[in-house]
Amino acid sequence: MPEPGSEALWHGSRVKPGMTPWFDGQSRSEENAMTDAQMGLVVATPAIIVMALLLYRMGVLQKGGVAAAIMMSLAIAVLLFLEQ
Repeated sequence: MPEPGSEALWHGSRVKPGMTPWFDGQSRSEENAMTDAQMGLVVATPAIIVMALLLYRMGVLQKGGVAAAIMMSLAIAVLLFLEQ
């Protein structure tokens, strides 16, 4: 078992300190890795859009409400995703 801070072998490639091993054996810098908040935005935004479309199909929302929900959720997601 390698000691913390030392190089470790991960699927045939070297993983250096400050690097995160990925499922395919490639290493990416932790600075480039997607944060939990960004991953949540990637999951939640499509869910909001799908829910708005379903509510429109059920007759609960009008077209303007669907458009507003989609545009606002996309704007918030882009703003927060890039701000992270």
